[in-house]
Amino acid sequence: MMVLWVILQIIMWIFIVIFGLILLILLLCVVPIRYKINGETDGEIYARVSYLFGLVSFVYEFREGEGKSTLRIAGIRLSRRTKEKAAEAVTDSAKKATVETEDSIIEAKLDDSESHESPKKPEKKSGGFMKMIKTVKAVLTYPQGKTIIKLVFEAIRRTGRVIWPKYLRVSGKVGFADPSATGMFVGAYEALAGAFRMRHAVCISGDFTAESTVVSLSIAAKGSVSIARISIPFIRLLFRKPIRTLIKDIWRKEDSDE
Repeated sequence: MMVLWVILQIIMWIFIVIFGLILLILLLCVVPIRYKINGETDGEIYARVSYLFGLVSFVYEFREGEGKSTLRIAGIRLSRRTKEKAAEAVTDSAKKATVETEDSIIEAKLDDSESHESPKKPEKKSGGFMKMIKTVKAVLTYPQGKTIIKLVFEAIRRTGRVIWPKYLRVSGKVGFADPSATGMFVGAYEALAGAFRMRHAVCISGDFTAESTVVSLSIAAKGSVSIARISIPFIRLLFRKPIRTLIKDIWRKEDSDE
């Protein structure tokens, strides 16, 4: 009886662990990733991304010509990278690359001297790029290729709606040395803003007195997105009949080629 009780406890703990992992995965997928951006083309930039109700956060600031990024987990700062540190890292990597280049030149000379003694035939490499081109070509020449492309663009459009910020405000002035070019830009902007119904969010005026190209914009955006909401359109896409048929045909073709 004692052995049976121990076995039941082990099974119960296994189910609890599996159930906890499923809840954790669902929590990570459902909890939104929040972002906030404030900036100007000729001034300061502030961007913040937070996850798990602020438990994980990343902040990027650009002030007085200096960029700074900070990563925090549970309020503990893990990294802080400034523009100067980034420049030092680039310098160190450049030095290492120089040393590696010199070593590779020496090795190339040695290999060249050995190749004169015993020439070897170059090995042919199977390029993955050509395989990708063949896949794209197969999609375009597929009987339902137009339907598949339409479904893919529909999934991308729905994902864009999910990612699009809930609050967006862009304002400023744009001007060129030639007033006619400024007028053409303003006309194009008015047409696009009217077509996409964005006049309430984007307000750009023309600077007809500018003596050179002037772009002075400010942006403020705030929104949230979850992994589940991003993946749902593409999961639905995989269950559409034309997509499933295409995937099956590609797998069959690859098996036959092998």
